[in-house]
Amino acid sequence: MRPFDFVRPAAGPQPGRSYRELTGGPLDGQLIDVTGWTDKKITTGTYLITLHSAYGPGGRASYAPTISRPDAP
Repeated sequence: MRPFDFVRPAAGPQPGRSYRELTGGPLDGQLIDVTGWTDKKITTGTYLITLHSAYGPGGRASYAPTISRPDAP
């Protein structure tokens, strides 16, 4: 049996994509790819499923823009 060969994408930000850094929650410092998101979705925030929530794996973390970072999710 031969090992499955595939091309793994490079880690980290990719050219041509838009990213925002998450702050103010359990996913602080991580980047989220917002390519294709509408301005409304970026400026109103989002809930993300996370393994690092107050209630254990599968919890949700809420991220929204702040006064100091109005363009962040």
